[in-house]
Amino acid sequence: MKNLGMLHLGRGLPQRSLKHHIEVKIEEFLKELRHLKYLWYLSLRGISTIFELPPTILQLKRLEVLDLKACHTIETGIEKLPHLKVLTGFVIGNSRNTPCRISEIANLKNLERLSIHIGREAVIQEGEFESLKKLSKLEHLKISWGVFDKKYNEIQIILPSSLKNLHLEGFPEQ
Repeated sequence: MKNLGMLHLGRGLPQRSLKHHIEVKIEEFLKELRHLKYLWYLSLRGISTIFELPPTILQLKRLEVLDLKACHTIETGIEKLPHLKVLTGFVIGNSRNTPCRISEIANLKNLERLSIHIGREAVIQEGEFESLKKLSKLEHLKISWGVFDKKYNEIQIILPSSLKNLHLEGFPEQ
């Protein structure tokens, strides 16, 4: 398996039912990823027991695509993957459960595709979206809003000039 390029763990197609919720003890397995020197695609979709990306994933120099959809408990580590080109499932939640901030992805200068979900309990600070303009290679951006609060009606989203495709879901403004 040392020459493995793609690894898809978790569930395949998006499922909305709780019976498809995946909880596994995956920590030991993830530690062994350090041997996969050619891994460029990793999907952890739907695995809810991952709270941070282990150092072994951060050591994958060729990793370009990371799928974290439905991994709502990941708290840290994403900003340490400078070669990443695609990041899906980045969740902004409340500062207690999912303290990820948009500013954490500003160092991912090679990102071409990004999907962000802003959870129901999210706290978005003024100017937080300004980090997106630093992503000079970003062409596709999806932002889905799970929070509907009048205080976000005036929120400014500053987009990078390289953006070709913008997909907004549940945007809290008219």
